[in-house]
Amino acid sequence: MRKKLIALFLFLITLTPAFAAGDRFEIELGWGASYYEVLSDDEYIGYDYGGINMNENFPIGDKYTTNAIFARAYTSLSRKVNIGVGVAYERYWQQYKTGKTDKRYISVLPLIKLNWMNKEKFKLYSTAGIGAAFVEDKGLKPIYENSSYWQLTGNLTFIGFSYGKRMYCFSEFGIGAFGILNIGLGYRIFNNKK
Repeated sequence: MRKKLIALFLFLITLTPAFAAGDRFEIELGWGASYYEVLSDDEYIGYDYGGINMNENFPIGDKYTTNAIFARAYTSLSRKVNIGVGVAYERYWQQYKTGKTDKRYISVLPLIKLNWMNKEKFKLYSTAGIGAAFVEDKGLKPIYENSSYWQLTGNLTFIGFSYGKRMYCFSEFGIGAFGILNIGLGYRIFNNKK
């Protein structure tokens, strides 16, 4: 896991030249309600796995999640378009009669942000990105064994807004690695070269 985090850090450093070209940088930290928790029911109930009746292997505990915790950085190409990168972490777990499920996602996505309204303090925007997620799945034994793998991931923010000049708050509605409903804080750094 440590090697993967170092590789992720080195990847983010390689993006530095792209960020040096912009006149404004935005750094954001946020939290998003997980679409897994909002939309899904128990993934095991009602199935028969190799002779094990999952109706008898019922959950004995609540389902827990960190939801999506994320960091993003953007640079401006113009008043209407920003490019950037985002990193998200999400974990969920639940105790069952025969064991525990525990799944973790670390996602990295290049992003594009389209500013529909770009005032000094108020911004209205949409974002999109496609990237990769490293998944660590500590499955429900004896049905699943522990596994780690990469998968395709993405995020689409249908509508988002931010308020504030240098320090700002934001809220978004979308779907993907950053969750469905997002909130967070950001900080803008202005480059004085013109």
